[in-house]
Amino acid sequence: MMKVLIAEDDPVTRKKLVALLEDWGYGTESAPDGSLALEMMRRWSSPGLALVDWEMPGLTGTELCETVRKDPSLRTDYLIMVTSKGRKEDMLKGFSSGFDDYLTKPFDAEELRARVRVGERILSLEKELRDRAADAEGNYGDLLESFSGGVIQIDMDDMSGPNSDIKVISANLKFCSMLDLTREDIIGSCLDRFVHPGDHQKFEGLLLRKDGGPICFDSVEASLLRKDGITIYVRSSFIELIGAGTGKRTMLVTFEDMTKERTTHLELMRRTLNYRIEEGKVYLVLEKAPSTYLQAFKDLLGIGYHGTVLSRREVSEFRRMVDGTYSFHWVSGTDVGGSIPPDPKVLGPLIKGLPSKEVLLLERMDYLISRSGFDEVLHFVQTLSESTMLKGSIAILSVDPATLSDKERALLMNECDEMEPYFRSNISEELYKVLKVVQKRTSMHLDASLSSIEEELELSRPTSRKRVRQLLEFEFLTEVLKGKEKTYLLTDKGRHIVE
Repeated sequence: MMKVLIAEDDPVTRKKLVALLEDWGYGTESAPDGSLALEMMRRWSSPGLALVDWEMPGLTGTELCETVRKDPSLRTDYLIMVTSKGRKEDMLKGFSSGFDDYLTKPFDAEELRARVRVGERILSLEKELRDRAADAEGNYGDLLESFSGGVIQIDMDDMSGPNSDIKVISANLKFCSMLDLTREDIIGSCLDRFVHPGDHQKFEGLLLRKDGGPICFDSVEASLLRKDGITIYVRSSFIELIGAGTGKRTMLVTFEDMTKERTTHLELMRRTLNYRIEEGKVYLVLEKAPSTYLQAFKDLLGIGYHGTVLSRREVSEFRRMVDGTYSFHWVSGTDVGGSIPPDPKVLGPLIKGLPSKEVLLLERMDYLISRSGFDEVLHFVQTLSESTMLKGSIAILSVDPATLSDKERALLMNECDEMEPYFRSNISEELYKVLKVVQKRTSMHLDASLSSIEEELELSRPTSRKRVRQLLEFEFLTEVLKGKEKTYLLTDKGRHIVE
């Protein structure tokens, strides 16, 4: 029976979590603050699972997680953040501190149970590898085949070069099956052939790091590419082994298929975006100055998508606007090394070769139109639309509207979708009217209070309070205390709806 540590300072929530977990057959330990939770985790005899609140005395949840990830004896523990902080920025901060999963309060019991089961499975998988590896010597062939997940083996003594020189020396049938390849396809090949290009640096950093000690159980989320180009999301673990008597160093890298869980996670995280974006679609953004399309691209990178950029700007200029990990291609009519000509016939094969679930940003498509003509670019967009739909990818095309005729704009819009603020189509007319009042009063440098909203819309106090509370929960409004009176301002999300 696996034990779960509950780090939660609120006694009511702590008691509820204990009762649920014990009903599901788990043993529990609990701590009212982060410092005590850390002490209890250090007494664990093997990696464990913990539900951690964000705001706690002693160590906060993020401080606890950062401490755990730096401790070699604890870094394989599975940590789930359970918190009332549900904004996108909070989720990203939680994941960046090292949490494995994130659940907002008030939580659904069955969703919590499912997430705990995923964590239990991951810990069981890593324990299986650890137990088997402890007895393994010399040739690890039997170990690889008996393991329940995908496993590859790398010769650590032949890893002096960059990622392209990291060779796979053995692989089990499960790994072959995951990628729809044979052993002959895999053994002797470079590792980056199977890893998504967006994760090459991540793997290289883990495999070639120099921290003075053996690499062991560094769990990391990554993506692999199947033979047909389909992206598989995995959770990988690493263990460095030394053969008895030979001193030969090898690396085992495990791969647990998390595609289903990752897809569900992305579905949930897309709800935190500023714009309504769906996989399999091409979005046309008509604007001269970079705003909407850059925000949308940054949002998608922030929740875990891989990105590819085609831009007329040079890479240094673009990276000043958009931080993060993505592939960049400079589109230029000048014959400069490393650039790509603004020709759909050249860009087409490049885009066709992109992996599935990729986010493509084509910046300033009007430049492409000016060099190759509208009809050829329209055909290019039609082909891109088909490819995007088949691969479940997302394409964002930006165009200066002043460069298009009404007919050209209509033809492009017929092939693309319009990017709209996420909640615009769902918000009720009653709530929309409240936002308009706040916008109006703010533009007049007047405070928007409950009383002013009531007066403007002729509402009762309970009704105005209810509508404002809903808008606060949806993060369309933010509350400001002025003296003894509460006033309200539009958030960026709220401004997108009314502007």
